[in-house]
Amino acid sequence: MTTTIQTGFLSRRFLSNARFAVVLGTMVLATTSEATIIDGYSSARHDRFSSGGFEGSPVSNPDFFLAGSDLSGVGIEIGGSNRPLTMISPIHFLASRHFPPSGTVTFVNQDDEIKTYTISTTAAVVDPSFPGTETDLLVGTLTEAIPASDKIAFYPTLDYASLSEFDNAELLPYGKQHRVGRNELDGEERLLSGSANNFRNINVSGNIGFVAAYDYDPATGFSPDESRFEGSDSGYPTFIRVGSQLGLAGIHWAIGTFDDGTPANFDTFVPFYRSEVNDILAGSGYSLQTIVIPEPASFLLLSIAGIPCVLSRRTRRFASRSATFEV
Repeated sequence: MTTTIQTGFLSRRFLSNARFAVVLGTMVLATTSEATIIDGYSSARHDRFSSGGFEGSPVSNPDFFLAGSDLSGVGIEIGGSNRPLTMISPIHFLASRHFPPSGTVTFVNQDDEIKTYTISTTAAVVDPSFPGTETDLLVGTLTEAIPASDKIAFYPTLDYASLSEFDNAELLPYGKQHRVGRNELDGEERLLSGSANNFRNINVSGNIGFVAAYDYDPATGFSPDESRFEGSDSGYPTFIRVGSQLGLAGIHWAIGTFDDGTPANFDTFVPFYRSEVNDILAGSGYSLQTIVIPEPASFLLLSIAGIPCVLSRRTRRFASRSATFEV
């Protein structure tokens, strides 16, 4: 099925008469049965588990390049679909609206023990620039809060000041089969013209969302480790490591190809929707935690330390290029 996807940068002060730039390219929602593509993939380096996993008898991989980071807050729906979710409080999670988990969900805790919980309700996040228009970001609530004794993490999101300083942030996209690679918000000109061009709106079948878009290009990015979403990666998280903490940057939404043939990933950009997520969490007495970056901002990256990476929740530059999308 072919549909029109529109993308562009908008400022919230243009709410009433905002126009998207039409983009032509190829995009699909990542809901089929493939797994994350990682350049130079090695099970020893990129797999969270050395044996077992969510299906039973999990053993964490001691050689995993993120072995020192706590990924226990990333879970899946039990069953054949394995739809993912990421905890943002002891009772709330984020997921993909077009690939939502339901029923019973399972996690592997910090001690490699399997824990199961039940989903109570879900609510789609509405884009504030387009009232009544749902994004692909879904907030879910469990039937009860996970006790601290279960040793399941929940994640803060990121709080920044200016999109234009976010270029070169190192990303950690988590994917199906519990593999993690790396990528970068490199501001490549081929993505969009102008500064901070990794950020734009996309409109997929009437669902509008503000996304972080980044390419899969090992020749100019990370080789090995450069990663690209594939089918069934929708709903998994992308993290940025700040010091010793993982900050939740995105939830996988779609994949595409730009008109120069470069593959691209699209994450719903979680920091932009912090207020909207908090409006939902407030009903249960919770709020989304954030990592506040001291001035000058400094990420502890896996390969490069001290790159300033600051972004804005409010400012959107307008830029355009041409593309076609299939979903």
